[in-house]
Amino acid sequence: MRIRQMLLAGLFLGIAGAASAQTPTRAPELPSFEFRGHRIGDDALALFPYLEDPQKLGLEPYCTPEGVPGYASCWDRESYTNFYGVVGQRLGDVPFGFLKYLVYERRIVGVTAMAHINLYPKLRGMLIGKYGEPAAEHVATVQSRAGATFDNMETEWRFKEGTLRLQQRGWDVDHCLLAFENPAVRAKLDEVQKAADGTKGRQAF
Repeated sequence: MRIRQMLLAGLFLGIAGAASAQTPTRAPELPSFEFRGHRIGDDALALFPYLEDPQKLGLEPYCTPEGVPGYASCWDRESYTNFYGVVGQRLGDVPFGFLKYLVYERRIVGVTAMAHINLYPKLRGMLIGKYGEPAAEHVATVQSRAGATFDNMETEWRFKEGTLRLQQRGWDVDHCLLAFENPAVRAKLDEVQKAADGTKGRQAF
């Protein structure tokens, strides 16, 4: 009897252990992306009331059409102080060559910014302070127009709506690039652009 009880107990523990081993582990939920108090999907007209003003569309420091109907990039006006945006646009004490929000169908869908490569370590440190340690980081090689090659560190933070990327030499070999893109919006823009190109092709040929 005792041997039977021990065998049954061992069988029970084995079944329980197998069941616990097969229980899937839930991946941690990704946070929502937020940039300077603005979130993906926010009403762009509330931030850029001149977005649909034909007198200002296409002019700095307002909004610029980006090829696909309804898609535009708008200059961040919160830190804009000079006409060209080279000195006035900044995050903390990091000045940007440009700092823009990407807008599609009147909604904020992304962010893009460019700064001198000397500011890359400071900007990376600030982003870690804001969003935590990166989800991924790797090094690629880029080439200048003169043929020289350089390391290009790319750092990623992941969110529900997409991925924020900081590229050490993402704009050119002298400037880093910060960009957030929503993959669902990018897929839609590519689809619209493909359809438009097809229409142009049928009309041109």
